[in-house]
Amino acid sequence: MQRQVVPEVNQDPSIYVQVDLLSQFGMIVVSTAIFSILVYAVMRAFNYRSRVYLTLFAFFGTSVVFNAILLILGSLTAFAVLIWLMLFVGIGIWTLVVSGQIFANAMEITLFRGILVYIGITIAGTVLQLLIFGMPPGFAMPDTVPTT
Repeated sequence: MQRQVVPEVNQDPSIYVQVDLLSQFGMIVVSTAIFSILVYAVMRAFNYRSRVYLTLFAFFGTSVVFNAILLILGSLTAFAVLIWLMLFVGIGIWTLVVSGQIFANAMEITLFRGILVYIGITIAGTVLQLLIFGMPPGFAMPDTVPTT
């Protein structure tokens, strides 16, 4: 019986990316504020200012549902990678359609235009977040990984 040699793990904390939960919470708050401001700006530009609160509450409710589903799927590690990927893509498409429908109902436009408005707001919000926070940090991976 041959004994396997387990490589030693480097315990040097300087080679790992540190994630500060307070800064993550701050990023969530700022990204929510940016999204809300962009929704308000678009709704005001098309004279639907009276529907801003309804639209934001609809987005809040759907984001709670979608994030809960993603948390549940993320905790189920027994799935094969392909099945998990298909579920993740399916949730993403469902999110896109539901968000487009929220804008379509709020602005009295077609579903396709609602999806385009949502994509535009998402791209603008992402650009603003990158300008404020810079590129997101990488994964917590060591610089060198033992090969043996």
